[in-house]
Amino acid sequence: MNLPDLVRQYINEEAVAALANTLGEPVQRVSAATSAAIPALICFYADSVSRPEGAARVHESLASRGGALLDHLPQSLTGEAGSTVMDEGMRELERTFGKPHLDHLANAISRFSGLGIASSRSVLGTLNAVTLATINKHASPATEADTARYIAEARQYISQAIPAGLHEYLDEIPEIKNVIHSYDSGAPATATDDGMEDEAEIPRQENLHNEQYYEFDQGTMDRTANLAWVVPLLIAIVVGVALVYTLMPTQRGPAGPAQPMVVAPPSAPEQPVPQEAQPAAATLEPQNPIANIRPTNDPELGADLSVEIQQFTQALNQLKQSSAAAPAAQTRLAEVNRNIQTIQQRASRLPADQRQQLSNALSQQLPSIQSVAQQALPPGATGNTEAREMASNVLRQLEAIANQGR
Repeated sequence: MNLPDLVRQYINEEAVAALANTLGEPVQRVSAATSAAIPALICFYADSVSRPEGAARVHESLASRGGALLDHLPQSLTGEAGSTVMDEGMRELERTFGKPHLDHLANAISRFSGLGIASSRSVLGTLNAVTLATINKHASPATEADTARYIAEARQYISQAIPAGLHEYLDEIPEIKNVIHSYDSGAPATATDDGMEDEAEIPRQENLHNEQYYEFDQGTMDRTANLAWVVPLLIAIVVGVALVYTLMPTQRGPAGPAQPMVVAPPSAPEQPVPQEAQPAAATLEPQNPIANIRPTNDPELGADLSVEIQQFTQALNQLKQSSAAAPAAQTRLAEVNRNIQTIQQRASRLPADQRQQLSNALSQQLPSIQSVAQQALPPGATGNTEAREMASNVLRQLEAIANQGR
């Protein structure tokens, strides 16, 4: 059964549009992310079920999720319900594969689709829930062995499901690269009953080729022998024509004066055309330089803070674009609020020099973050009281982290 195609049947245009609305992202980018996430996730599952402990974790995730999600998928991906599906799917992914693997995969999806890291993680969480529901609906594996067998069979369809341009990003992830390239060489050779490849066909084809070559060669030789008298005749004709031409009198006109050779003066070296100085190409800075900070005693702190900042700004953009998205945005703001509190505590435990580095990077980002908040929740405007309070709390916590290094 072609698992990638089955999942794609459920992630149709309506489902993608609902997901894009919940994320507050362009439909085109979300569509690219979903097309990349489907084969990438199945690669992770295929690699995992090749080991007994991995098959157990995947089967456990399947057991905790039925297939009902697929019955009304677009509605399930809209608003607060959609945020719940994303969050549950991401937690399942982290539990099954670990957070570092999920971060690497989200980075690959982000670079391919143009979505931010946070939105890419949300897409992966959603597609994980849909993929598990699809397996349950169409296969219902009863044991870990059934789960491993079903997903292993899906490996043969993965390579053809990968969009153009995605390979270069997925090849950076060893678990995915191993699965993809195990089937890149095509279907395995047909084996005989004893498990050995049938090699008798190869000499037989080779002999057939040699017989054909011999017959062609013999026919060529016979035709050449029959035409051997033609060559001397052609030589005689050519010699005769040349002799007649040589003996014929040639009429020439009076010789004119010799024309002097005109030598062109040496050309002056070509002068380079002065060009206006072109401005140096602008260097694109990372979307969030905080992600590049990796303290020695907490290497994931910068990446975690970067993700929460992106989640925060996306929730604000949701509030700005659509009042219907307010419940989902408030749910996301509440989660960011909790996570930023934890990050603030982690940052307080950093050595002074690394706390200073984090403070400097965050201080550079704060004005743009505050600007997004003011546009989404203008001062003096009414409504969204709960969202406004949560956004203010997040901003205060970010300012506190920025001030820790001063």
